[in-house]
Amino acid sequence: MRWAWVVLAATILAATALAGATGGVAAASDATATLDSTVTLHPTDALDSTDALDRPRDEAHGVAVETNATYAPDEPVTVTVTGQERSLYALYVYDANGTRQATKRVSLESDEETVSFGALPPGSYRVVVVAVNVGEQVSTTFGVGGAYEPGVVPEVTVDQPADVISVPISLPNGTTRATVTIAGDRGRYRVTATVVDRDGDGEVVLDWNTFYAGRGKVALRTPGEDAVVDATRERDLDGFLREGEYHLTVLANGTVLDRGAVVVDLEPLYTGRMDVFEAPAAESPEASFDQRVSTGQVETDEWLFIVVHTQGVFGAVNATRDLRSVGPDQVVLSITPENGDGGVRLTAADYVDVEEGRIVVGFAPGSDALAIDTQYDVDFRIMRAHPYRAGDEGMNVNVRVVAAGTEPDRPVVELESVDAPESVPADGPANFTVTLVNRGERTGSVPVSVTIGGHVTEREVVVPGNGRTVVDLSFDTSRVLEGSRQYVVSVNGSRETGTLVVGDADADGGPTLGDRSDEDGSLPGFGPVAAGVALAVVVLAAQRRNRSSN
Repeated sequence: MRWAWVVLAATILAATALAGATGGVAAASDATATLDSTVTLHPTDALDSTDALDRPRDEAHGVAVETNATYAPDEPVTVTVTGQERSLYALYVYDANGTRQATKRVSLESDEETVSFGALPPGSYRVVVVAVNVGEQVSTTFGVGGAYEPGVVPEVTVDQPADVISVPISLPNGTTRATVTIAGDRGRYRVTATVVDRDGDGEVVLDWNTFYAGRGKVALRTPGEDAVVDATRERDLDGFLREGEYHLTVLANGTVLDRGAVVVDLEPLYTGRMDVFEAPAAESPEASFDQRVSTGQVETDEWLFIVVHTQGVFGAVNATRDLRSVGPDQVVLSITPENGDGGVRLTAADYVDVEEGRIVVGFAPGSDALAIDTQYDVDFRIMRAHPYRAGDEGMNVNVRVVAAGTEPDRPVVELESVDAPESVPADGPANFTVTLVNRGERTGSVPVSVTIGGHVTEREVVVPGNGRTVVDLSFDTSRVLEGSRQYVVSVNGSRETGTLVVGDADADGGPTLGDRSDEDGSLPGFGPVAAGVALAVVVLAAQRRNRSSN
């Protein structure tokens, strides 16, 4: 029977090999599934010397308002405001005639707070909530003693002095003209104008510049093809537009289309911050600005952009001429060399963009307005005599202009550190955290790879100029044998090596038997099926031997 044991052993080995091959196919399939491991980019950190990104600050404060649909005549009206904790919010309640019925200000103690206005007379109402520090506003409607009637309560715009207020006006079918009246300040201010729908879309957007509203030309205009004609002001104001509520009336064909109100809320002007950027020459100033990076040193073959983040000076600044000190009602932007030479003429700027909350002044590569090897003080100031000032408001930054080629314009990406696991389970993922640093001025992309046992996981990673990026790579260890294995992390010619244990640290790299089956305690490849096959082979061989003996 010695031969039977040989056959049995051979059968067991064959069954084990078959099971191993099946497992290998499954492992290969799993490896293929995990080969495209994902990369997680962490938020970019700035280098110690330079702020790498133009991070928005105080520019995305969401605000929401919620009320009941209806209230009983004797029921207190409650308004729930959702916003930013410790921020100031103004609440205005208007009745169907556009008359302000109540005003409250609240500094949120949490991100949500409910304010009560007490009982209000029956009617339709609109409540407007304004984030005071950033000017964002939302509104909603409700009814008291009955449902809110759509179209009764006027839209209300609340804005800062010196800002431009946009009022959309919808005209009836076939109507191309409407008369708009804005009146307030106890009758001291009254402007009348005709708006003309020239593009035939049935709507005219009327812009009212509150900074220039009281003097000079009537501060009304329409963007695009539409027009404002016959604009008149009854009298000039002795100064700037006062804080208060200005009633808006729109008439067409002798019929009142709408009544509303514009609330000019006197909050102090301020400048939040000022930044200096450099950017490469591109097909347009806007395209160059999109590639900007923060810097304290700009080469002469680069764009120099100065960005002032402001509140409340939008209407006061339309061009570089408004950034000069030509009177007590102006704001001032000055660029002065520290060596005592004359200041840079702002009219020599190659690019100026003014929008609400931001002023951009740019000097193109090779600008004659800037001197090489010169340090400049950049100051933005709201003059003390400004009627909407917040005291001595001002910001200052410094920038040095240097010769072209002084700094590397190309990406200079290096491998800074690798965080690797000491051990991972067999067939498990090995997660690597790789920190990259770009010491160049330009954003660039580089391949990052992890190699173990001849197998590679690689990804392309974008690293911003003057910044750090942290990337996570997951390596599928089912592709390598168990034991102590060397890894190599490569980035742009830089590499770091180390060792990690995959599965069993004492594995010799050859085939190993796995654990017993949890179901029947048998070794892999010697479960019930394999045992049955082996037994059948032995029985068949025995029968053949008996026949031959006979």
